Amino acid sequence: MSKFSQLGVTIVAGLIIAAMTLLAACDTQAPPSVTVTPSVPSTPTDEAGLIEATTPTPIPSPTGLDEGARVDVYMSVVLEMLDKEGKEVGYVYISPYIGQGEHLDIPDEDTPIPSKLIRTLQSADGQSDRTFTALDFGEAVGPFEEGTKVANGGVFITLGPIVNDASDEVSVTVRASVYRDATSAEGNIYSLSRDPSAPTGWKLLTTIPEWTSNQ
Repeated sequence: MSKFSQLGVTIVAGLIIAAMTLLAACDTQAPPSVTVTPSVPSTPTDEAGLIEATTPTPIPSPTGLDEGARVDVYMSVVLEMLDKEGKEVGYVYISPYIGQGEHLDIPDEDTPIPSKLIRTLQSADGQSDRTFTALDFGEAVGPFEEGTKVANGGVFITLGPIVNDASDEVSVTVRASVYRDATSAEGNIYSLSRDPSAPTGWKLLTTIPEWTSNQ
């Protein structure tokens, strides 16, 4: 074999060895590391805030007023509201729960109205043909397309908490609202004081308009 042939064989063999060495190095090289960032669920702060904002605040019990006194106070307010309606109201629907919120439209299901209120109103009212019923608002009004009027031409009343001062157990205030239809509703603040000569044992002192939606 000539020197040129031996040189060619040597070069080819060197290239083959170099190629094999390169392939072996590629096979043993560790794969590139990948950093995975775990996903952290976002906290629904807005939703949580909304839930907190619409949760009714616990209603404190009025000082020195038992169940019977609460019935008498509420009865005085309801009868006053009906006297001011200026028309014969045959059907009176009352929310079964004490209302909260600006318009008393957030029922506090933990605080129902006194259990004897409806029965006492029915027996104390001077109109024998008038009907009092504890009913949720959604059941007492008609469809939106018809003006969400109260059924049977009646009114829907929501009573707020009775508020008094620990140092003055003979005076109380009560917020209450009356709804007739989508264009006619109002809320007032009633102030009363104990008076044995009054039919209910409570005398109405003042009625302060709080809001109205009459159109």
